[in-house]
Amino acid sequence: MFLIPFLKKPDWRHPPVITLLLILVNVLVFAGFQVGDDRIMRRASDFYRASQLPNIELPRYAQYLLDQQRGDDARRFARAAGDVHLQEFADALMEEDEVFMRELRAGRIVRPEMPEYTTWQSERARLDEIRASLVTERFMFRVDKPEPITWLTSMFMHVGWGHLFGNMLVLAITGYIVEEVLGRWRYLAYYLISGLGAVGLFWAFHFGTNASGLGASGAIAGVMGMYSVLFGLKRVNFFVSFLFYFDIRRAPAIILLPLWVANEIFQMTYARGPIAYAAHIGGFLTGGTLAALYRRRHKIAIDAYHDRIHAAQTENERRTKDLAGARQHLADLDFDQALAIYERLLEAQPNDREVMLCAYRAARQRPESDRYHQAASRILELSGNDEPTAHLVHETYTEYLRLAKPAVRLSTTRLLKLARRFCDDGQLADAARLASALLRKPSPPLELPPLILRLAQACHQAGQTERSNEWLATLDARFSQSEAASMAADLRRSGFLPRAAPYSATR
Repeated sequence: MFLIPFLKKPDWRHPPVITLLLILVNVLVFAGFQVGDDRIMRRASDFYRASQLPNIELPRYAQYLLDQQRGDDARRFARAAGDVHLQEFADALMEEDEVFMRELRAGRIVRPEMPEYTTWQSERARLDEIRASLVTERFMFRVDKPEPITWLTSMFMHVGWGHLFGNMLVLAITGYIVEEVLGRWRYLAYYLISGLGAVGLFWAFHFGTNASGLGASGAIAGVMGMYSVLFGLKRVNFFVSFLFYFDIRRAPAIILLPLWVANEIFQMTYARGPIAYAAHIGGFLTGGTLAALYRRRHKIAIDAYHDRIHAAQTENERRTKDLAGARQHLADLDFDQALAIYERLLEAQPNDREVMLCAYRAARQRPESDRYHQAASRILELSGNDEPTAHLVHETYTEYLRLAKPAVRLSTTRLLKLARRFCDDGQLADAARLASALLRKPSPPLELPPLILRLAQACHQAGQTERSNEWLATLDARFSQSEAASMAADLRRSGFLPRAAPYSATR
């Protein structure tokens, strides 16, 4: 069974720095140091095949299996040892037999009085010397040689790309949430302590053997334990995998604790293989214990953090459901019902542009209605300067002019804002049309002279010198005492604007 909790997407405005650094360190250790072990292993393999070791050690191991009454293992080993292409596999079987290898290295299998002892001792020492240069061999944790440095280094090492990828994927999914809750440095400290706890239980469980272990999974199990205990009875999402079953379920976070531990104990009891289940349990329990101590002091803040995320997710789920319902109403040509849903969504999220556009498209089926004018106004009031926003506003404005019945409903303030936007966006014909409409008002607004100057400058920059002159003449004739007219005169004297053409009262 595979259970991975997740709560929300990462917030890349505040990236999970420690989680990303841990992933980077694990990748660099494997790609920068451990990958070279393949070359050393090939060198050791070549030496082994060329040496007398297979002829000396393999027959003795076969006899050892028979003496120990391990008939099945003896037959399996004999088939491998009898095939020259499988001798490496036979050697691997022998090397994994902890008791035999301890007896072999102690000189109790190939004894000093035997004629082949000198050759064996020399070649075995040379093979061990080659293998000693393996980074993995030097820095992995060994139960019979628990060097202090390997308690730390082993949690950053992996046996292959698949092992590395799987661990880093789980760390990426779960680590950033725990980092957000705990804070960067406490999270790092708890991660490392969980890794040490994983190694500690692995050492205790395998004490008296020559077992070895490596991998970040113990520390990552600690992160899972932290996740489970920090959120306790709060419900979180779980990715669930069991055989061919895959699903996403929502359940209390604490349910991960008994399920994870029970699964690891079951696997450790009945499954065979090189996976360090004891390390997983040790890391999980260590992380859970640290999280429990932290939660006792920060329960209110942790629960508030979860509730904020849960509320946002609930709102997003409701929005998705409502949008699906609105689309169904549109398919049924029930535009009023669809529009009612969009308007309800906009009450909760007034700046939701996707819903804003959907509401406009539903409302334009009745261009004479107040709801259409309101829907158009929402879009025309957008203030962003990015290209998609500018295109949406101009496209909506053009269509609104064409469809609105009995006429457009644009306030003086809205006309001014649109004219300024169109000046800046290069839509000079529409900006001029709006400026002309404002000029025809009985009492032109005070903001009109600066708009006319702005339009004259935009026309000049666009190479429309004649149009620029006409707007400058209008400014001089209609608003000669304005600050904008004075500024225009200064710009003409400085050569930044052309001389004004005669004013045309027909504008």
